[in-house]
Amino acid sequence: MTWRWLCFVLSCGQPVAAEPELDVSAASGSEVKLLEKKSAAETLRDAVAVAREDRDIDRFTKLVALGKEAGTVSEELVGLLDDPDPNVRLGACLTLGYMDRVDLWPQLTRCLKDQDWRVSFSACLGLSRWKAEGALDSLKELEKSHWYPRVRSAAEYAMMSIRNEKPNDGLVARVGPLIDDNLSSPRNFLFIYFVLGEDDSMADEAVEKLGFQQKKRPFWNAGSGGNGSVELLFPLEYQVLSKGAVAAGKAGWDDSCELSGHRKVGGDTLLGLCTGDWGGGLFVFSGEDKVERLLQENILGFFEWNGRWVALSGLNHLGIDVGMVYEVVGEPGAWQVRLMHALPGCPKQFGVMEDGRLFVNTYGGAVIIGKDGKFEFLGSGKAEPGK
Repeated sequence: MTWRWLCFVLSCGQPVAAEPELDVSAASGSEVKLLEKKSAAETLRDAVAVAREDRDIDRFTKLVALGKEAGTVSEELVGLLDDPDPNVRLGACLTLGYMDRVDLWPQLTRCLKDQDWRVSFSACLGLSRWKAEGALDSLKELEKSHWYPRVRSAAEYAMMSIRNEKPNDGLVARVGPLIDDNLSSPRNFLFIYFVLGEDDSMADEAVEKLGFQQKKRPFWNAGSGGNGSVELLFPLEYQVLSKGAVAAGKAGWDDSCELSGHRKVGGDTLLGLCTGDWGGGLFVFSGEDKVERLLQENILGFFEWNGRWVALSGLNHLGIDVGMVYEVVGEPGAWQVRLMHALPGCPKQFGVMEDGRLFVNTYGGAVIIGKDGKFEFLGSGKAEPGK
């Protein structure tokens, strides 16, 4: 999701109204074609394409805003729940949970087992809205077994809602600001997913006892300050960026960027860049003036993990707390990124442990990710809110 847009919405502090109907009465010819409202099927195709190409799920809100008409693509949404792309599954699960198709509750119940915690979390809230009594056993199992406490709390909340029981303030706090009363606009269900609250990371002393080789962000440890590390280590690439071959702002480049990782393959150079806030990105350089941005996200780390090259992105700013693990694959001239894991928050400390597992301490808690993709939640040592 586009973090700049998220920050703008959050900073406004008000629900975003659904888009008004377009008035095409005064338009004609090609203007009408540009202004006319898209069908549910067209809107869904657009949403899926953007989720795949830009890793952004905000287009699914347009589908929800269509109201009853969106129900015509319910079956297509069900098919997308098995999509290999986690963002497509997330968008489909979120949207389906707002459809008036309670008969599809078994499909959302399947999503409770999704490896991506965001999908499981979304399924809990969709089943809650539907009052899906048939999902109670599955929710109970999820509440006992999921690695992430926030998902377990969402399952508990869903069960109470289905039974028409009022959750206490502690449970509401643990789930987060996603209760239906706060969802007066279809858009709100998207950005609010990334607002996880206060810092819940592990203390430095506890992290040190784990014994792993920490990969620190150069942003925190840049002796020269500014973008000196990029300029000194990769002067040609620095010149390409600073001359404006990649448009400022659109490319995530500014004078505060620091190097967070690099790789040379053939004639290509891949650089991970980070800043403290919105900038940064993963760039590939091939030739004197050829540069492509693979990710427009704040890249906190770019390194090898068990034979894979991964990029950790994250943002913790103005109430937004989000972190992702991407795999970077391909060869010179044909690089791609794919989402591997959604983290509980923005990475603070991370590194590969002696046994090959990946440790990431985030603002939402510390996790260890196994080679098989399974998560172990280490928490922070603090009690969960309301407990």
